Amino acid sequence: MSMTQGQENRVQLCLWGAFLLKLPARKLPSLHVVGINQRTGRSRVSSTITRVNTSRSCVVTETGRIYDLLGEPCRADLAAAVLLRLAADWNATLLADATSWLFGTTDTDIAH
Repeated sequence: MSMTQGQENRVQLCLWGAFLLKLPARKLPSLHVVGINQRTGRSRVSSTITRVNTSRSCVVTETGRIYDLLGEPCRADLAAAVLLRLAADWNATLLADATSWLFGTTDTDIAH
């Protein structure tokens, strides 16, 4: 039995980036990763990131899902274009590219 995208506990993303978004349903901006799911070839945006593990190149989201970030991040403009297309239904506002900020530091717990 194959798992659907919503059932995956661990997702491997390639051509990825990290972004700060403002979502209408949230009071504060939140951090998300976007990229291509290596297994399905489909684009994907994470829920809010709660933990970053730079040494393992992965993030954990508020749903508990783990995103393994494969290879180097892609160009920010390409990742942002994918993100804006996927997040249009949420009325999300892209505030900043957070890739360098998140992955230029040590492992981090991110306060909600």
